[in-house]
Amino acid sequence: MYKRINFPAEAFEDVRQLLLLPDEKLTNLADLLESSDGVHLGDDSIISMLEEVLEISTLEAERIAQFCFALQFVPLSTEQAAEVVDDLKELVTLEAGYDAEQLIETIDSRRDTLIRIATQKPQIARILKVRKLTAGTHDHLNDVRTIVELRPVYHRNEDDEPDSIECLVPAMTIELQFGKDDSEQTTAFELTKDVLELIIVRLIDANAKWDVLERDFSDRICK
Repeated sequence: MYKRINFPAEAFEDVRQLLLLPDEKLTNLADLLESSDGVHLGDDSIISMLEEVLEISTLEAERIAQFCFALQFVPLSTEQAAEVVDDLKELVTLEAGYDAEQLIETIDSRRDTLIRIATQKPQIARILKVRKLTAGTHDHLNDVRTIVELRPVYHRNEDDEPDSIECLVPAMTIELQFGKDDSEQTTAFELTKDVLELIIVRLIDANAKWDVLERDFSDRICK
């Protein structure tokens, strides 16, 4: 029975990858997470670090990084992390096959190192808080695309068939690509020249405010 974290079955392969590391490599992983480089957990750069430090493949590094990153979202003290290590044994018991006994022995023999890995790191927790505040509660805008074109007005004959172009109408569309519920979505709006100019004015004003904040509070902004 799980004590602290009810691990999903799909987490087992990530855990197996972690437990397959030799003792020295597992210690190196704990050292890395506790060092200043630990703040890169969740960034693509951590993958190359793990590949180099642990001498593993990209896929193996991705699995280990994914599992360690998930753990850092849970504010675990050392005592609570010990319960999570027990939860790893429960996961192995439920999901492992022929090598379950060996994996449980591995967990027992490396218990102290696994507790180090599971314990939330202050520097990583701080970065996660900064990212959460930066993202806010709204959808995250990823890209903006504008389409400016001339749209024809057609002249129609007696049979109501288009037979020539009378004139052209300038038109503009703005497409916003944003992340929502772990997927990318796109929405589009028609723009007039007046609205475009209003957006430009508002963005210039927002950029100026941003510069003021960075200038006047540079000593208090999270790095």
